[in-house]
Amino acid sequence: MRKLLVLLPLLLLGGCSEDFATLHFAQPVSAYYGDLKQQYGDDLYQAILKLGIDPKDIEVELDNDHRQDLLISVSRSLDAGKRQALRELFDEIPRARAATSWEVDVTLEPQSLEPQYQVWREALEKIKGPVTLEIKLGSRIEALSTATLMDSIQAAEKKSEVASIITCHVLAEVSRGPFKLRSIVQLEEGPSERAQVVIEYGQMRYATVPAQFDFKDPVLKERIGNGQIKAWQAERTLQRNPYGPFEMAFEIGSLGKQSVNLYSGTDQRISMLQSDCRELADHAGRPFSLFIGQGLDRLESVTYAD
Repeated sequence: MRKLLVLLPLLLLGGCSEDFATLHFAQPVSAYYGDLKQQYGDDLYQAILKLGIDPKDIEVELDNDHRQDLLISVSRSLDAGKRQALRELFDEIPRARAATSWEVDVTLEPQSLEPQYQVWREALEKIKGPVTLEIKLGSRIEALSTATLMDSIQAAEKKSEVASIITCHVLAEVSRGPFKLRSIVQLEEGPSERAQVVIEYGQMRYATVPAQFDFKDPVLKERIGNGQIKAWQAERTLQRNPYGPFEMAFEIGSLGKQSVNLYSGTDQRISMLQSDCRELADHAGRPFSLFIGQGLDRLESVTYAD
């Protein structure tokens, strides 16, 4: 069953339209109450405007039998150039996803070890770099507090709230190479691609050393370089499972200063902040928008009518 809908100011074309394409998304584009989820409609509308196409020349339908599909019809009068522009818009998204790299080259810097850590230098120099690690992006979006561990402990002892900046993060597992990452924190000085890491390089053998991270995806590399995305924080990010793969926490935005009880387990504001972070993820931009959240970038494939 198809459901015809109007994305204001998209108008129905009556009998003056023809089928153009079926868009197949990674997840349902319709809400349980039957309407198109807002982010998909907003993205599609803005993309059409950027192409210089009058929204009145586009008709959109939901297929209730296939909730991940969106059917596009166009005005019979829409010229060939604008039809081709629509094709290029839709075709570019799966291509961009396929071209995205989630690899990072990590180069340890034992020559930059602080004096108290020189004992590890010989062992670390045997790890020839760069070491290529793979990042596995999942669907986990987390709200994290910038409160220090000491602030949190003191608040727990006093049964008081912690006032801190709440940031939103996309969590991604990092593969293991000749070492396993245990912690990453931002260095006070230097570029955003350089960090202080704790690694496990042997059975119960740990070292703290500066490292350079070279993200292979050019879009991700640029956004980290200009500060739009943070791949790590000033404080160590606690790991959900210390025995599992290390999780890199990409900071995609902030919810500002909030006061919450981090230890109660019953503070409903925490779940509300988590929900706010999931909404923020819909606007995270590429490459994240190709893999998480809702919106036009979640388009997986297209079937054209001709």
